[in-house]
Amino acid sequence: MEKIGLFFGSFNPVHKGHINIAKYVLSEQKLNKVLFILSPLNPFKIESKNILLEVNHRYEILKLATKKYKNMIPSDIEFGMKKPNYTFDTISKLENIYPKKKFYLIMGSDNFKYFNKWKDYEKILTKYKLLIYPRYGEEKNSFLIKYNSVTFLKGSFFDISSDIIRRKIKSGDSLEEYISKDTITYIKNNNLYI
Repeated sequence: MEKIGLFFGSFNPVHKGHINIAKYVLSEQKLNKVLFILSPLNPFKIESKNILLEVNHRYEILKLATKKYKNMIPSDIEFGMKKPNYTFDTISKLENIYPKKKFYLIMGSDNFKYFNKWKDYEKILTKYKLLIYPRYGEEKNSFLIKYNSVTFLKGSFFDISSDIIRRKIKSGDSLEEYISKDTITYIKNNNLYI
């Protein structure tokens, strides 16, 4: 059975930290591919939607960032779904489309810390494997460690955030350490995040 990692995010914008996490999970967990599922509107980020770049620009940047990796696939499955987007609803839709795939949910320890506030979080924990990558300064959520479906990855910290990148774009700082050349060109050509 094909093993698919599901990497949800606003990707505002996607950066090399996201790509490196996908590389690590593909190798470490022997996944066949990682779907980067772009969320037009995360229910926990409704109050900050004014800083979200228009979804089609975010999707174009995601396609550019992943284009040289045949096992990293951008997904716009949530674009036509009811907003805000809920992970369990999206995975259920994916299961209907791909009934013979095994899904693994990839998330940072910063998001996992509040996972018990997610819609249908217990259903997710009982049906799917969760792969939690470390984020600097975040501790394990002791309430959820008891679930056998949760695996804490031992990869490196990627101390990069989309917030930092947006600030660097506004200040005119170099971006090559954080995002690919193609995405830098797209962002500059379209005057994004300024």
